[in-house]
Amino acid sequence: AYDAEFRGIIGEYLQRTEVDAALAEIPFRAGARILDAGCGSGRHIQSMPPGTSCVGIDTSVNMLKIAKSKLGDGATILVAADATQLPFRDKSFDGIISIRVLQHIMPQPAAIREFARVSKPGAVVCVLNYNSWTLHCLIKILRHGRLAALATRAFRKLLGPDSRSRLTRIHRDYRNDFNSLPELSRIFQEAGLRVITRKGSNVSGTWVLTNFWLAGPIERALPRALRSYLKWCDRIEQRFATQAPFNLFMDKVIVVGVRP
Repeated sequence: AYDAEFRGIIGEYLQRTEVDAALAEIPFRAGARILDAGCGSGRHIQSMPPGTSCVGIDTSVNMLKIAKSKLGDGATILVAADATQLPFRDKSFDGIISIRVLQHIMPQPAAIREFARVSKPGAVVCVLNYNSWTLHCLIKILRHGRLAALATRAFRKLLGPDSRSRLTRIHRDYRNDFNSLPELSRIFQEAGLRVITRKGSNVSGTWVLTNFWLAGPIERALPRALRSYLKWCDRIEQRFATQAPFNLFMDKVIVVGVRP
């Protein structure tokens, strides 16, 4: 399901504004050792420069198996681990990325402290998460609530337990904890990381299309217009991603810190 998000015209845009945007902050020097905290199916590692020495961790053994099948035998080590209790020695990595993972971790400060602990002096830590100061996150929070659970049960009774309708999957039965840019920056600072970059990502509003099942029809009906619009969004982000107050209200937040 995660990889499916990165297919099509909108998927290409998400690749640029999430994976590529985070990896651009990491110095991939010769001999550098990188940690992907929450590697999932291996998409982030696939996007790294060839030959990168990388360790990927995830709590899901099934996702690690998928990543292994995609990455094969190379310079990547995959480990089943919890980001709040990393099984690595102090000062082990030259760079750390974590993309759309922190929202699933409780408590979040414990994970960032672990990132700081296993980072070498001068190492770069980059975290991307959903921005809690957006309508998108408000809707996500509502989908985790009781009203969404009641609506889902009602539609399942109405349409039958075997229905594949999206109406029977409104409720999301897991917890998310999103961050604003100031909040995530504060967590970095409290963990002893010096914040060097605070920026936003994704001004397109394409989440409306993907959340309300319009992405496919729009991509098929208006591909050229959609591509032109997303290229315009790219230019807007290049100009304003680090500029306050614009960076405070983009769909995702990216904070980059350095271990002193």
